[in-house]
Amino acid sequence: MGKVTKDKNGSFLFLAGMVVILWAGLAIIIHFGPVEGTLQERGAFGDSFGAINALFAGLAFVGVVYAILLQREELRLQREELKLTRQELSRSASAQEASSQIQAVSATSQADLARLTALTSLLNWEMENEQRGLRYPTLGDPKLGNPEKFGFGRANDSAEDIARQIKEILNRQK
Repeated sequence: MGKVTKDKNGSFLFLAGMVVILWAGLAIIIHFGPVEGTLQERGAFGDSFGAINALFAGLAFVGVVYAILLQREELRLQREELKLTRQELSRSASAQEASSQIQAVSATSQADLARLTALTSLLNWEMENEQRGLRYPTLGDPKLGNPEKFGFGRANDSAEDIARQIKEILNRQK
């Protein structure tokens, strides 16, 4: 419970206590008051305090109306806060979608970059072998492993095939 709520509860309890004390005090005054005589005479004296009864009824009515106005204002503020929250959630969702799209593009770019790096290395290897006049390894070469599992096609791809694959990846990036 916050301090403001405790203060409001304390004020309410204080005011309610004052009303009870005032009511009890009036009952005592009527019963033992300055008016002596029969019970009817004392009743007439007590009836003269009817204006106080009307005052408290009016104050209670004003309090109820004031509470309704406060509640209406609180509800208006709550609706406004909900509207702002919905707008913020909408902006957050849009930003999250944009971030997701950027991540997808980034993942595709990274995959293409990895493939380009591998193809470039393979192209360099092919060109070095051609310059040295070396024979291409076969698929069964234990040193090479199985290049098909990496998506490089045959082990004896020519430099032209590798260059073509590189061009295809670069064209996709445009």
